[in-house]
Amino acid sequence: MENKLEKKYGLFTAICMVVGIVVGSGVFFKAQVILQKTGGDMPLGVLAWLIGGAIMIVCILAFSAMAQKYEKVNGIVDYAEAIVGKRYGYYIGWFLSTTYYPTLTSALAWLSARYTLVFVTSVDPDFPLIVPAEAGGCIIGPECLALMLFYMVCAYAVNALSPKLAGKFQVATTVIKFIPLALMAVVGIIFGLANGVLTNNFTTPAVGYEVTGSPLFAAVCATAFAYEGWIIATSINAELKDSKRNLPNNSAILGLFYCAAWGLYFYLSNLAGTWSHAVAFVGTPFESVIFFFDPTELPIITIYALYIPIFINWMKKATDESALRRYVIPTLAICGSIFMVIACLIGHKMGNFWYLLTFAVIMLIGKRFAKNNA
Repeated sequence: MENKLEKKYGLFTAICMVVGIVVGSGVFFKAQVILQKTGGDMPLGVLAWLIGGAIMIVCILAFSAMAQKYEKVNGIVDYAEAIVGKRYGYYIGWFLSTTYYPTLTSALAWLSARYTLVFVTSVDPDFPLIVPAEAGGCIIGPECLALMLFYMVCAYAVNALSPKLAGKFQVATTVIKFIPLALMAVVGIIFGLANGVLTNNFTTPAVGYEVTGSPLFAAVCATAFAYEGWIIATSINAELKDSKRNLPNNSAILGLFYCAAWGLYFYLSNLAGTWSHAVAFVGTPFESVIFFFDPTELPIITIYALYIPIFINWMKKATDESALRRYVIPTLAICGSIFMVIACLIGHKMGNFWYLLTFAVIMLIGKRFAKNNA
C-alpha cells in the first residue's frame, strides 16, 4: 500500500521544530566540555563549533535532496530502504529505536531535570534535597532521577495524545528560548568589546584545564550532541501517520522503556563520577562500578557512520540529479561523516571499544528479531 502523508504542520512550525531540536540544552551542556577539551583555548573551541556545524549542514543538504526525490516516504529509515535496501533500512530503524532516540531523549530529560533543580535551589537555597546541592544533588540526587523520568513521561504523553499541541509547544519554546539567547549574544558582545573581556578571552587561554590527546578532534566530537537531532525532523510526519517502519516492534511503550534504561545508565554514570566531579559511590559496595563510555556522543557518531552507505548509493542511483546534488554535496557529507568517526575514535579512545561492543550486541539482537519476523 502506498504511504501517504497527512500534512499537519505548516512551514513555520516545521522550521521551529528543526531549529528547536538543534538549538537546545546541548549548547549549554557541551560548551563547558568543549572548553575543557581545548584547554580553555577559545579560538580552537570556536573552530570546533564551526567544523561540527559545517558537517551538519552538508548532511542536511544531502538528505534534503533525498526528501525532494522521495516525497511519499518518511525519514532516514525510508531513505535507507529506498536507496540501499529494506534490510539496511531495518537495521537503521532498529538502531534508532533502541539506541539513538533513547540516548538523546534520556540525556535531554536528565538535563531538563538538572537545570530545573539548579533553578529551584538558586531561588530557594534551603530547598530540601537528599543530596545537598553543594554536594552535587542537582546532578546526582534521587530527585534528579525522579524528575528525569517524569519529564520523559510528559514528553511521551503530549506527543502521543495531541501531536498538534506538541507542535504548538515546540513553536512557543523555540521562540521563548531564542529571546534570552539573542539578548545574551548581543549584550555580551557589546559589553565584552567595551570592557575588553571578549578580546582577552580570544587571546588568552583559560587556566585550570588540562589538555590530553587531540583537543580539536575531541571538541568536534563534543559538538555532535549539541547539534544533533536534525535528522529526527525527517521522521515527524511518519510518526504522526504511523507510517511503515521495518522494525520488529514499534511500540511507543517499548521506546519509553529504552529511554528509561539509557537514562538510568546516564544517571548512574554521573553518580559514579564518570562524567562529573561529584562521586556518590565512595565507601559503598558500588564504588568500583565502571561506566565505560559517554552515551551522549558515541551513538551520535554511529549514526554518521551509518549515513555513509546511503550517500554512496545515492550517488549511484540519482542519475536524474544535477552534479551538485548527486556528487558534490554527498561527497562533502561523506567526508564530514568520516571526520566525525575519526574524531570519535581519537577523542574517546577505549570508550569506543566498549560502546561498539554494546552496539554489536544490540544489533545482533535486532538480527535475531529480523529472522523471526522474516
